[in-house]
Amino acid sequence: MNSTTLVTYSARDAKTRFGEVLDEALGRPVGITRHERLTAYVVSKRDFESLR
Repeated sequence: MNSTTLVTYSARDAKTRFGEVLDEALGRPVGITRHERLTAYVVSKRDFESLR
């Protein structure tokens, strides 16, 4: 995974801008926050498979 600065979206924004989140995740992991706490990451298929 190549990441410099983690891009984050609130869960609400990620829901309404899902396509943008997916596009961003092709280049680097994207953090998803809920109640201002980082709760999940969206990563590309390639990055996910490299973790396995």
